[in-house]
Amino acid sequence: MKVLVLNAQRAAGISKTGNQYDICTVTYAVPVQQVSRENRKVVGYGFNAQEVGLDPGSMGQFAAYEYPLELNLIIEPDPQNLNRNMCKGVAK
Repeated sequence: MKVLVLNAQRAAGISKTGNQYDICTVTYAVPVQQVSRENRKVVGYGFNAQEVGLDPGSMGQFAAYEYPLELNLIIEPDPQNLNRNMCKGVAK
């Protein structure tokens, strides 16, 4: 899936409740969707930021690039939750 990637980031630490977290994401740009329904209207221009989870083992693949840039992302079902997708790396 070729998209305009804005960033890849990893946030790790301990939450206020004492739970450890380690979250990797890729943020990419998607065109603003015009919506016109009876109860809702959206008008806009440009792009919105969209996130997808990133496999922590793939984080290093994103270090070699300068952002933003178009990349071909490898998107697969998240093995932890098959209702969600995750980025498994960059395709060449």
